[in-house]
Amino acid sequence: MATTTVRADNDLQRALPLAQALITRLSAEAARLKSDFGVEAAERIRYCVVDDVFPADVMEAAYSQLPRLGDMVRRADLRERKYVSANIGSLNTNISDIVLAFSQQKVADVVAKIMGVRSLEADPTLYNGGITVMLPGDFMCPHLDNSHDQARKRRRAVVLLYYFSPSWQPDYEGTLELWRPDQKAPMSRVPFKSNRLVIMETTERSWHAITPILGPNPRASVTTYFYEPPNPEARVRLTRFRSWPDEPVRGLLFDAQFCLRSVAARIIGRSVGNRHVYRPNADARSAALQPTSVGTANPHS
Repeated sequence: MATTTVRADNDLQRALPLAQALITRLSAEAARLKSDFGVEAAERIRYCVVDDVFPADVMEAAYSQLPRLGDMVRRADLRERKYVSANIGSLNTNISDIVLAFSQQKVADVVAKIMGVRSLEADPTLYNGGITVMLPGDFMCPHLDNSHDQARKRRRAVVLLYYFSPSWQPDYEGTLELWRPDQKAPMSRVPFKSNRLVIMETTERSWHAITPILGPNPRASVTTYFYEPPNPEARVRLTRFRSWPDEPVRGLLFDAQFCLRSVAARIIGRSVGNRHVYRPNADARSAALQPTSVGTANPHS
């Protein structure tokens, strides 16, 4: 136990220079970002965008060491298609340093100022965070993220999406769409761009989607959630998907799945079958059984 704790602490310390670089970058544009993010309004999803977040060589080094797809969790059904991992122990340090840099409390403090809120809390478990890889044809239908951390004590306030696939072209798509509450059309589209960070609020209105990947390369991103302080009165919401507007039958299926999951969650008191979380002790033991080099320049292996 002591060894794995030391390792986790060492990982966080190693990520501090990148975290400081991120804090400096956000602080330099804090006024513009706060203005772009704006005030809460029923008719829009608040967000802002930062480009050229890290030096290009940091982004390229991370992309060159994407994990083997077999080491990630595949989610593939009618709702979404993607690979995810919050298993820091199996990631190359070029990637894990970026993941851990975003998860620092000091970064959460800067984002709180941009949002105009008193405080935000980081999540050391990276619940539903970490790295996402989407291949050609992968997508995410319009959806609302689930509302709380794994313990259901803190409500999600904001998500940070960092994009790090180099040389991404506009016609490759993988665009983040922010959807209107009536689900008839997107209200905004945020193109995937290399070395871009999107900061987006996560509320009951934050319907969003990822358009199908049309390019030949993997779409790689880091997801980080920050939370409000614990509030027992905040209502718990499960992840909910909607279909694209021209697919009503798929939408009915999504609604039925959501109802079944909601019943199951009420019975057992938590989300069902979610492996997307960082467990330092378990991850360290798993990494010890793997070859030293777990990264690869070819993530399709």
